[in-house]
Amino acid sequence: MGIVRGHKGAIRLYSEPGHGTAFKVLFPSSEQPVPAVEQSMEATVWRGSGTILIVDDEDGVRTVARRVLEKGGFAVMAAPDGRTAVQMFRDHADQIKGVLLDLTMPDLSGEEVFREIRTIRPRVKVILSSGYAEQETIDLFQGKGLAGFIQKPYQPLKLLEKMREVLEPVRDAHPTGTSGASFSCT
Repeated sequence: MGIVRGHKGAIRLYSEPGHGTAFKVLFPSSEQPVPAVEQSMEATVWRGSGTILIVDDEDGVRTVARRVLEKGGFAVMAAPDGRTAVQMFRDHADQIKGVLLDLTMPDLSGEEVFREIRTIRPRVKVILSSGYAEQETIDLFQGKGLAGFIQKPYQPLKLLEKMREVLEPVRDAHPTGTSGASFSCT
C-alpha cells in the first residue's frame, strides 16, 4: 500500500463469495522515457565491509537485500520483525556497522526499533527503508540522527550507493587527489 501511494497510485479490490478476490493496482502513466539499464553489480568498484543488520517483515525484501549486500562485500544478519531485530542488535551491537530498517512492520514499528537500538548504541548508522514517500517518512525521524533513507522498491546499485554514502561519507576531496586541506603562506 505504501509503495502504491508513494507513486500516486490506487488499489481496487473486487470480491465475490464463491468466486474469489481480485486486486487491481493502478499507477498514473508517465511521459518520461524508461531510464537506461544500469551497470551490473559485478562492474561496481566499491566494496563495503562489516556487518549490516537487515530488518524487514517481507521475506523477499530480506532475501534480495541480503544477496545485494553480500555481493557488495558485507556480512549480513537479517531479522523478520522488530523484536528479533532489537535482540539481535543487543547481542551483536559491537559487530554491526549499520542497519537497514523497514518503517512499517507488525508488533514493533521501524520507529520503535530505531529508538531501541539507539539506546543500545547511539551512533549506529541506520538507513530507513519504506514504500512511503521520503519526506513523509523523514519527518517522523527529524532531529533523531537517522543516517539515510532509501525508497522501496530499490535497485541493487542504489542500495549499495546508499550504503557507501552513509558508511563512508565523502571527505573533502581535492581535484589533485590530495586531501581537502589547504595552506597559505603570508
